[in-house]
Amino acid sequence: MKLNNYILRFFISVMLFLSAGKTVAQNVVATLKSPDNELSVQLLLDENAVLYYQLQKGSSQIITPSQLGLNCSLADFRSGLTFENATTELVNDTYHLPSGKKSSYLNHYNELKANFTKLGKNFQVVFRAYHEGVAFRYIISGTGSITISAEASECNPVTKEIMFVQTYSRDYKNVVEESDWDQLACLKYTSLPLLLKNAGNYILISEAAVNGTYAASKLMTNEANGAFVFQPEGAISTALPFQSPWRTVQTGSLQSIAASTMFENLNQATAISDLSWIKPGKAVWNYGGEDGTGYLTMSNIRKYIDWANEMSWEYFTLDKGWQNNSSLSLDQVLSYASSKKVGVFLWVNQQKLPSTETELRTLLQSWKNKGVKGLKVDFWENDGQTMLKKYDLLFRLTSEIKLMLNLHSTTKPSGLRRTWPHLLTSEAVLSNSYYAMSPNVITASHNVNAAIIRATLGSTDYSPVDFADRNGKIHSSTTWAHQLALSVIFESGIQHIADAPENIRYNIAADFLKNLPVAWDDTKYLEAEPEKMVTIARQKADEWYVASLSNESREAEIDLSFLSPEKTYNAYIYKDGVCPSEILFDFRENLKQTDKLSLRTNEKGGFAFILSPSGSFKKPQHSKYEAESSENIIPFGVSVKTDIDSLCSNYKYVSDIGKGRSLTFKNIRVQYTGTYALTFFYSSDAARTAFVKVNNKTESVSEYTFAGTGNLSGAGLAHKTVFVDLVAAAENTIEFGNNTALAPNLDRIVLAPTGDIETAVKPVFSHENGAKIYAVDKNIVLETTGFCHFQIYNAMGQLVKSDSCDAGKMFIPLPHEGVYVVKFISGREVFQQKVLLK
Repeated sequence: MKLNNYILRFFISVMLFLSAGKTVAQNVVATLKSPDNELSVQLLLDENAVLYYQLQKGSSQIITPSQLGLNCSLADFRSGLTFENATTELVNDTYHLPSGKKSSYLNHYNELKANFTKLGKNFQVVFRAYHEGVAFRYIISGTGSITISAEASECNPVTKEIMFVQTYSRDYKNVVEESDWDQLACLKYTSLPLLLKNAGNYILISEAAVNGTYAASKLMTNEANGAFVFQPEGAISTALPFQSPWRTVQTGSLQSIAASTMFENLNQATAISDLSWIKPGKAVWNYGGEDGTGYLTMSNIRKYIDWANEMSWEYFTLDKGWQNNSSLSLDQVLSYASSKKVGVFLWVNQQKLPSTETELRTLLQSWKNKGVKGLKVDFWENDGQTMLKKYDLLFRLTSEIKLMLNLHSTTKPSGLRRTWPHLLTSEAVLSNSYYAMSPNVITASHNVNAAIIRATLGSTDYSPVDFADRNGKIHSSTTWAHQLALSVIFESGIQHIADAPENIRYNIAADFLKNLPVAWDDTKYLEAEPEKMVTIARQKADEWYVASLSNESREAEIDLSFLSPEKTYNAYIYKDGVCPSEILFDFRENLKQTDKLSLRTNEKGGFAFILSPSGSFKKPQHSKYEAESSENIIPFGVSVKTDIDSLCSNYKYVSDIGKGRSLTFKNIRVQYTGTYALTFFYSSDAARTAFVKVNNKTESVSEYTFAGTGNLSGAGLAHKTVFVDLVAAAENTIEFGNNTALAPNLDRIVLAPTGDIETAVKPVFSHENGAKIYAVDKNIVLETTGFCHFQIYNAMGQLVKSDSCDAGKMFIPLPHEGVYVVKFISGREVFQQKVLLK
């Protein structure tokens, strides 16, 4: 069987070689060059009056003669054409959009309109030549309607050294991976876009301005001549005058292709006069953290809305299932979100939307009247013309009603956000939201390829930043710095942060994410190589955000020549640490346009940094202490082990803690006295408990439960955050143990300040969310509108209660009268209030 496959491949290769060398008498009827004269397109007619085009870059041929034409009910325009005339025009204009790779778009091209006839019927072929590529479409004039049964449009690159493509599926959710002609020829077709390497250049093939007058296309393989052929999904019935989608061929370096805005430029300018209601932003969603249970409870929804408010993020997405949950009130969700100044996107199943315009308008208007800001519309999964007409209707009605859009399980972008700028993002990719479920599929190389190929088409709702499950179990198939970098690498007008609040709130990168822009002024691809790495710089006002993904460990040297020559910059750097779950912070000053910044990435790693002329960004104050450190007290019977999974910090962890044996971290120094977030990085085969004692004070002891992670080594690494009070100018100690049973294994701890650490806690409880702390009988009552942690101390300063609560009212019974101090930890702020029980 293998021999037969080899013979077949050899035979196909020989035939392709022979056909590539075969020439047909052809006459050049029109020529078009790009504005920089680098690209040249020629239109040719052969002896059978079949129309072709070919493309040159400089003196090198990029696309060999490739057929053009349509077969429709008016005439078969694939042959028998008579050339009439051609006109050219130079266009150089600019426009602005609310989001995207840029804020100002340059639309600079030369256009050729070549007119042909057949049997008295007019057929026009339009080519546009940009610096980075060419595009063509067909126009048929007249009135009435026509059906289109076939399209002959080809793209036949001179060579096909290597290809990268996503196997076709209706929802565009397959891995972007390396392929070759033989494999694609066996499959017969593949999806768009397709990237290939060709004689030192890259070529990206796709389509633009796809709407309900036609259908979206896939690429067929023509084994006879080695060409790719555009094939629309299903039969086409359309009105005259007709114009097809653009077929696009971009060529050049990967950096120039990926940074291109050619897809937007090929679309019609928007007719929406007022764009002020279109507001890009970051979003949380109640499915974040990959936990399919309890995500539709009101307490969970409040938690995520509180999280958006705490981070000053603009939106919350109410995810799938809300319409079928009788216990959930949409009005209640919207009211609570409004009180927190958080906008709401609703998940909607496209298949459940009304089919008539009147009914659909009524439904959309009802949501708008309730206060909904936008829709996340899912399950399109069809590229046919009928489905594309449903897109068109939704785009038009939501633009009139002023609802923003995010599309999932959808067709690929084709630049439509120029026409419909409220279409802020779409999926059309196997995104990071599947990372936890399929870590062997959502790999570093897939992320790199998607960033180069899929993201070139437009906004990508990739769901970046997934550090761990909701129970704290760490995801480590890529590094945490790689996950952070995804938030810059993938531009999205609605940037959904994938993870749960518990995994980000005290993370070293929390402030980076809090301040991250989503609408950019400029974008530059600094380096790109499929399967290996990509580095992107995005500008917002005076700041540049730079991020990189790597499949292999490497030393990256970032040329800063894109910076302003009149300014010096500070670099706030978040980079790979010594293990996948560690992000290190670095700060560099006085960087100039002439400098280069060297940063090392781990395997499947990355980095992200801010370049700012100001010093206004916070520097994280996190400190790490290794469990196996020789400075710690590690008693006999407690073991230091090597992590066979190589996922723990320094590849070591401490086991056999408990049963009367405790591990004590010594020499813990902090700059200010106050409350700190203490994060344990641990592993445990099953749920275990441990006590935490600070500075050997009995009154400071608290006991905590650590979720089981299924493994005692690095493969089971998780994190859990608690709160401790530490003293400045002292050698604090933190003891971790269990007197009767085994505690979790420990890798390390990390300390981070909470709130305004310089002044410790605020003396009087006052918070804009309207929370109250008071006494009723022998109960302390805590009323809060959001998720919080709390600690209760008696008059002797002893900790008597430590817990957390959701929004609502909580009664906390205490056995004795007297004065208590309640410490309230809301997000990253700390308050305290005295309460008298009598």
